[in-house]
Order: sequence, then structure tokens, then C-alpha cells
Amino acid sequence: MNLKKLNIQYFRHMKNVEVEFGEYLTVISGLNGTGKSSVLGLAGHIFSFREGPQKFEYKTLSNKPFETEYSEIFKFCPKHDLNKVYEYTAYVIDDNGNEIIKSAKSRYVKAENRFRIDVGKRTEEKEGKIHHPVIYLGLRRLYPIAEERDEDIVVDDVPLEKGDITFYKRESDEVFVSLDKTISPQHVKTKHKDFFAIETHNYSTFGNSAGQDNLGQILTAILSFKKLNPPRGLLLIDELDTALFAGAQINLIKRFYGYARRYNLQIVFTTHSLKIAEFLLNSEYDGVRINFLEIRNGKVINTIQPDFSYIKSRILREIKEKATIEKINLLCEDHVSSVWCKNILNGTDLKKLVQVYAAEMSSGSLVKFAARKLPCLKKFVFILDGDARNKPELKKLKNVIFLPEDRPPETVFYKFLKDLSDDDKFWGGERIFYKDTCFRDYPNRKTLTDHKKWFKSNETNFGRGCSNLLNRWKEDKKNIKSRDIFIRDLQRAIKNIK
Repeated sequence: MNLKKLNIQYFRHMKNVEVEFGEYLTVISGLNGTGKSSVLGLAGHIFSFREGPQKFEYKTLSNKPFETEYSEIFKFCPKHDLNKVYEYTAYVIDDNGNEIIKSAKSRYVKAENRFRIDVGKRTEEKEGKIHHPVIYLGLRRLYPIAEERDEDIVVDDVPLEKGDITFYKRESDEVFVSLDKTISPQHVKTKHKDFFAIETHNYSTFGNSAGQDNLGQILTAILSFKKLNPPRGLLLIDELDTALFAGAQINLIKRFYGYARRYNLQIVFTTHSLKIAEFLLNSEYDGVRINFLEIRNGKVINTIQPDFSYIKSRILREIKEKATIEKINLLCEDHVSSVWCKNILNGTDLKKLVQVYAAEMSSGSLVKFAARKLPCLKKFVFILDGDARNKPELKKLKNVIFLPEDRPPETVFYKFLKDLSDDDKFWGGERIFYKDTCFRDYPNRKTLTDHKKWFKSNETNFGRGCSNLLNRWKEDKKNIKSRDIFIRDLQRAIKNIK
């Protein structure tokens, strides 16, 4: 079960706002007062985990139902809310891949002096909320234990299974990377929270920092989902980064991604952390969506998957500095390889990021050059012809990629043109260049030496920069995939360098 999208038609200052959710992680970022917490409340409200009207199937380790009510998040104002009709629509993908669409609408129950938001058709069986476990961790979790009254604090020996204790200890130590290792999770209950806190060699829960307290409650929630059979659910966290230093934030995000994939979870959180946004936008994680909320002309606008520079500029209220692009150098084997490489990059975003050169050396020499890892070559990607693809010494080099196909470029194009029909659109033109002319001096040749001579003798007939030939090659359906693989491999190589 995955929440895919919320379409908020009207909720307070949000009108026609669409929010997208990742299969694993979803970030709700933005400026204050833009409705980030409201998104969490609306998302959680469409799910319930009851067997009947009042009976809960399971409880969390904090002894609460696996669901959240909007009253946990919203306090409705008699002056501004009760005379409004709020509406939103949720799009959910069930375990069979089918889309479920749920509409929710507010109403004021005068007899109860109560504001309600109804999901689906409440009067019809199975037409209300969707059966799915949810945990919401609000700002109440950050209430300092030092400010609790002593008589409201209970520390007891609520048991955890051995595997869960090992999990808790390992995960808390991975996030904080502290020399003071966790001995065990310690169950704590106060007026504001019920969770497993961190106990170390030097202090008990009473000595926990706010960050450790925050992490303890998050791990308690993860363990609650983990104990379901099968593990699954939606975890909603308001202000995830509060009281966590930058390194701990990133470590936690890495752990989150593992939890989400391992336990079939969707983790949705609000944050102002630039470090988290930058890390996720630069990562290769799939199933991640970032939503950035802001107010323009009195309307809430959501930008989905924005550039990090945009997020930074808006959060810090800075003007975006003009970027100076430090280009990556692409070193090809020879002139023909470099011309092909440039042509493939035409029309892509990569073109402005790179400078292409011809080394005029054999693949063997170029490989030796790449393998030396000289500091002066840190900004280089080595582009080898496809016939070098299977050399075992190249498998560990992340700065080496290969041109399409498994043959030298001249052989690739010799065969490509040889297989073209005589009446293909490539032939003819102003130069009256036809197939019989192209292969007049080199019919049915099989050696690379002959192919190189053939290419050189015809290069002027292939158009400026061989564009007529190379563009025709790119148009061929069977070549589109190999072209896309080359672009993907180059993107990864550039990312490794950066």
C-alpha cells in the first residue's frame, strides 16, 4: 500500500495544491506557515487500522492505535474554520497495483460543536478510510524530559525481544556514531510520550540529549511497524531534523531508506534541513520525492523535485548566485570517437557540463593512463571504443565508460551504412552521395584498417562533424537504447567525480 498523491482542493490557505509522495521517502520542506504540518495531518487521516468501529487490531510499542486523528495535529478555529468546507482527494496504490481514490470533506456537527473531516462514504461498508497502519510523531515528542514532573515519569522493564534490542542498539549507534555505546533501550512513559529511550554506559534516559530522545521515539515507531505481520505502514514525522546535528541527520536518512525498503514503509517528514535536501537530491535513491512549499501572491505553491540551489535560495532568502560551471573533461581514443561522443551529447543537459578531447592513442595506452589515478586527472572521464568493453582490468575503474556497441566506431558505421536500403533518406542530397559511391573503393571489407581508411575517405560526405551520418544512426530505433545507456553511464561517471 502506497500513498501516491494528495490533491488539496481547499484547506485553510491551501487551494489546488498537489503533493506527491515517494514509494519510500517523502520530504515536505518549505518556509514557515506554508502548510507542511497540514500535509502530514491530511495524509494520515485517510487511513485507519481498526477491525470495527472501535476495535483496534494492533497497538504500537507506545500502546497507541496505528492511526492518527486530525485532532492530534489541528486545532480548528471557531472564527475561521467552522464556516468553511474543506476538501481534498488522496490517490493510493494498493498491494495489487490498483489505484484507490478517496475524497475527504469537512463538516461541522452543530449538536456536538465538533468539526469533522469525513473520508469516502462513511455510511457504506468499506467505503470509508483505507485499512493501513499509521504512526504520527508530532512536536510533542520533543518535550524535554527535564521539564516533566518527577511524579509523571515512569521508567519500567517493558520487555523487548532480543532481536529488537540488537536492532535498537545498532541503529542508535549508527546514527550518532558515538563512543558512548548504547547498552539497551529503556522504556519511559511520561505525560507527553511513551517510548524506548537510549541507555548508555554513562547515563540513563534522564541524561538523554534532545536529539537522542527524538531518535529513541523514531526507533520505537520503526520497531512497532517491524513487529507487524507482515511489516508495513506509513510513518509521519513533523520537523524530523530538530535537535539532530547535520551528520546525524544524514545518517538517519540513510537508515530510513533501508527501513522503508526492508519493512515496506513509507516515511514522510517535514524539515527545514538544507543538508537533508542536498543529500537526497544528489543521491541515486529511487522512490524519493521532495516537495517545497512557499507562498506567492498569497497562494501556496508546491515545487516538486526542485534544484537544491532553488531550495537554498528560498530558505535563506538569498539571490541565487550565477553558477560557474567547472567542466568535466572527456578523453576519447581518437578523432572519430570524439566526433561521435559530441554528437550523442547534442541536445542533452550534459553538453554544457563537458569538454570533449581526442587523445589519439590506443585503448590500451588510454587504460593505463586512466588506471594511474593521477591528481591532475580527477576531472577526467575516459571514453573507450566499444571493443574494449570486456577487458577485465577496466571493471573497477569508475572513470571509464564505453561508446555504444561492441566494435570500433568505424566498423559500427561501415556496417550501419552497408545495411541501409539503397533508397534510404540518407542517400542523395546536394552532393549526390549514394550507396554505390560510398563503398566503391571498399566493398565487403572486414578489417578495422580498411574500415578506418573507408571512413576517412568518406568523412566529408557525412556532413559537417559527420552530423548527417551520426544523426541518422541515432534515429534508428535499435540504436536508441545503446545511446541512452551511454548517456546514463556518463551521468554516473560525472556524479562520481563531483
